Amino acid sequence: MSTTIFPSLRASDWRRAGSVAAALVVALMLLAAPSPAAAASLAVSPSAKSAFERTAAAAAAPAAARLNAHYGAYVSLTAQLEDRSLRAAELHLRNSRDAAAIRKSIPSIDTDLIAKQEAAVQKARSAYEPLYAAYTAMNHQASAASKYGSKELAKLVRMQADTMKAAVQLARQQIRIQEDRLKALRAERTRKMNAARKALGGMDEFSLSIRSRQSAAKVPESAAAAALKDFGAAARKNDAAAVENSLAMMNGYAKQLLAHKQAIVDLELRGASVAADVKKQLAAQGIQVQA
Repeated sequence: MSTTIFPSLRASDWRRAGSVAAALVVALMLLAAPSPAAAASLAVSPSAKSAFERTAAAAAAPAAARLNAHYGAYVSLTAQLEDRSLRAAELHLRNSRDAAAIRKSIPSIDTDLIAKQEAAVQKARSAYEPLYAAYTAMNHQASAASKYGSKELAKLVRMQADTMKAAVQLARQQIRIQEDRLKALRAERTRKMNAARKALGGMDEFSLSIRSRQSAAKVPESAAAAALKDFGAAARKNDAAAVENSLAMMNGYAKQLLAHKQAIVDLELRGASVAADVKKQLAAQGIQVQA
């Protein structure tokens, strides 16, 4: 009997397959990674800033104060957007690597215990085989002696065989005990692996929520970009009222976008918490995940 759980593949094959699968997981998760480019695309260009400053300087004091206040708020919002985007990207990369490393580590659960018990089964079988061979040989000798008329010899040999019968039965019982233990260990290993994968699946749920948020964020992002374009055009025309209106819209859309960005960061943090919990579960079983 093979001592591997999946005899058709060697351990090295499984390790290689696990490495490839882990790499694919990282690649796929990185495709959904939030990009910090959004905040940069919403930044006011140097030329638009100069035009705004000229427009604000030419406006009446109350209007100039409002314009500068709106502009300052927008600059602050874009800084926050950049911060959240970078934070989300950083968390996403770490989570992707952690998830891939955890998936690669899960098959290592109880492998030492399984290998040790497989050796115990093989040892029990090896001890049983010569005993059973001797027992079988004695029974054949007894039958042969009886066949050729040597009843006394047949009786003597059969008595010896009967003496060995109890030892043979005990050996068989020991093999069954070791095989049952191996079966139980394999079942427990499967249960632990399924539990770890199910726990890690929580990260997939957060990934779906993140993609939903990213999709929803495109609406205020596009609107803010359009308002930013109008802002630049109005500033170059020294149209203070249009500039103020554009800034108000830019701030409103930027706030909506920031809410989405913060939600994405929060989801990534929850995903990181899931990964940390699974790592702890594996560590308790002697498996250190190396991301």
